[in-house]
Amino acid sequence: MKILHVLPRFVAPDLIANLERMGGAERYAISFCRAQRKIGLDSRVLLFSEKESKSEVDGVPILTAKAWRFFRGINGDFDPIPSEPLRFANLLARYDIVHTHSVAADVSILLPLFRKVSRKKYRIFVTDHGWSGVTLPRVIAMYKPLIRFTGFDGLLPVSKPSFIGYSRSARVFEPLFGGVDPEIFRPINSDRRRQVLFVGRITPHKNLDNIIRAISLIKETPTLIVIGPTVDHIYQALMERLAHELGVNAKFLGPVSDESLVRYYSSSLALVLPSSGELFGLVLVEAMACGLPVVANRARGIPFAVDDGVTGFLVTPGDVKQLSDKLQLLLDDHEVAEKIGAAGRQRVLEKFTWEHVAERALRAYEEVLQ
Repeated sequence: MKILHVLPRFVAPDLIANLERMGGAERYAISFCRAQRKIGLDSRVLLFSEKESKSEVDGVPILTAKAWRFFRGINGDFDPIPSEPLRFANLLARYDIVHTHSVAADVSILLPLFRKVSRKKYRIFVTDHGWSGVTLPRVIAMYKPLIRFTGFDGLLPVSKPSFIGYSRSARVFEPLFGGVDPEIFRPINSDRRRQVLFVGRITPHKNLDNIIRAISLIKETPTLIVIGPTVDHIYQALMERLAHELGVNAKFLGPVSDESLVRYYSSSLALVLPSSGELFGLVLVEAMACGLPVVANRARGIPFAVDDGVTGFLVTPGDVKQLSDKLQLLLDDHEVAEKIGAAGRQRVLEKFTWEHVAERALRAYEEVLQ
C-alpha cells in the first residue's frame, strides 16, 4: 500500500531537516509516516516549496511540490497552491491513499479535483490539526453538510472534537489520537529540578501568560522553561516583561533537539499546557512518556490525552488559581508526582505510541479500499 501524507505547508528547503521541531502538526505527520514505514507500508510526506525536491529525514522520505504561497495563517505560510496542477495531479496518482493533514487548507479541497483530472481511484483521507484561517475549506467545514460534496473518502480525527457533528455528512472514523516513540521519550534520570516546563509555539492562543501568573502565586517560585519556536515576537516580548514584573524567572530557549527535550522532560517537575484549542496535545504524551506529570486545560481534545488525577491534572481554562494550586501540589508532594508520572508512562505504552496510530489508520484505509 502506497501512502502520501500531504502537509499543506510552504517551507524553505533548508528547513526540512528541522521540520519536526516546527510544531505539533509537523511532528505528527512525520512521526505518523515513520511508524507506517515500520509496519511495512510505503509511506512518505509531501510539502510545498519554490521548487521540487526529494530528501530523507531520519528514515522518512520527504517530497516537495512546486507551489505558490497563497494564504498566511497564524502559524506562518501553511496554505500553498500547486503552481503546476497537471504535474501535481500525476504525482498524487502514484499512490493508493492520499492523506491530507488539514481540513482548512485550500489544497485539501482541491485533491478530489486532481483525482478526477488524473482519472485514478486513490482514496482521500483528512486529519485536521486545528489550523485556522478564512479559507474556502474552513467555510465548508463550518457548514458541515457541505462536507459531503468535497469527495473525501474519510475523516480521520485526532480526537473526537476534531470532527464532532460531521457523521451525518461524511464518513468519520474512530480517532487516531497522538503518539510518541517510548524508546526516545523515556525517563533518563530521577533528578528533577524546581522548574516548570512549557513546550509549543510562542503565540497568544497558547495562553503562556496563565502559566506565568500561576507560577507567581507559588511559594519559592520555580523557574519557567519555555521551549518552542517564536511565531509572535511581540507576544514573546510581552511575556518576558510580564514574567519580570511578577518576579518569575522565565527562560525562553527556542526550539531544541529531541535529545535536549527529553532531558528537560526528565528533569522538570511538571509540564503545563494552558491553551484551550488543542485537539490532542502531542507534548502531553511526550512528557507522560518521560514520567513527567502534566497540567492542562479541560478543553477540546485534551481530556482524551490526560486522565484527571491519574496521569495528570485538568484545570478550568483561565483559572490561574486552580492551575497554581495543582503546580504547588506537584512541587510539594513528591510521592504524588512520582505516582502520576509513572501512570502517565504506562498509559502511553498502552495507548499512545505511533505504532498504535499507524495501526488505527491502517484499519480505516483497508475498510475504504475494500
